[in-house]
Amino acid sequence: MKKETEFFGENFTQDMIKSGSLKSLIESYDDPWDMSCSPRRIKFSTYSPKECNPIIFRHYDHILDDDKGFSAPEKMCPDYYTIFVFVEHNTRMMINDNVYIPKFGSVVMIGRNDIYQPIFLMRDRIEYYEINFPEDFFKHINDLSPFHELFLSEKKHSIISPTHEAAEKMFHILRKIDRLLEGKSSHASFLIYSHLISFASYICDILADKDKMSGNQTITRALNKAIDYISSNYLTINGIQEIADHCQVSLSYLCRIFKKQLNTTPIEFINLRKIHHAKYMLKKGYNVTDACYASGFNNYTYFISTFKKLTGQTPMSYKKSESESE
Repeated sequence: MKKETEFFGENFTQDMIKSGSLKSLIESYDDPWDMSCSPRRIKFSTYSPKECNPIIFRHYDHILDDDKGFSAPEKMCPDYYTIFVFVEHNTRMMINDNVYIPKFGSVVMIGRNDIYQPIFLMRDRIEYYEINFPEDFFKHINDLSPFHELFLSEKKHSIISPTHEAAEKMFHILRKIDRLLEGKSSHASFLIYSHLISFASYICDILADKDKMSGNQTITRALNKAIDYISSNYLTINGIQEIADHCQVSLSYLCRIFKKQLNTTPIEFINLRKIHHAKYMLKKGYNVTDACYASGFNNYTYFISTFKKLTGQTPMSYKKSESESE
């Protein structure tokens, strides 16, 4: 079995680096939020003889309990190309007005003109990989590269869901990158890039082999519309009939699609949004009563019980713990 350093040839790697014709940059990616949530992260560039923007690789593994991270307030349109690979989560992805339910191993590909928004349903552990490719990356690699096929081909996919077996093989490649980040290989940057090529090639292989696909679940247009309406109006919504009327569906149908596709009810989904807002108010110094009514609750007792159910603590305990942590 060949050593990892022989992916492109041991001598080839050393000669390219020594001659300076291969730009090799590898350093820790030390964004404060990433440092706390992504134990393994890096930015590197091995794909061009010129100095250009680095690829950023992150492996996130943390508890999602942050006001900025719980629910993306706005849809995002990045200036780079991104691959997300989900491991463990309770997340929905809205991409260009379509909402998807990622599974274990689901791969989400965001192009430069795509608009996306993660929808986090609850406070929970989340683990996923995120890889960002700058636009100039595609100027310096061959058009036959698997990266071109994933992002720039006419058959571009937004999300694919491999079978569990195919996903495990994909994670086997990503874990090699994790090990390189934990080690001290002198060729780590180049090896990481070679593993990314293998990773992208395997995704293309999955796309070409239907037996390796488990199928995607796209959220219905009505549910998509309901989620969007709730996100914009959760503080003032006057009952779920209002949502059903906006979506032009029956109340029973609305409840059914929430349960089937999100495994929750419209009321529970609205309350998640309201409690998220209440947590923000409490962090800002508001008292519990003001936070209750400012978050769209009309009943103080119901607010207390809902807050405790969704966060595991009372509003007062939460407020006290937040003030002590500052």
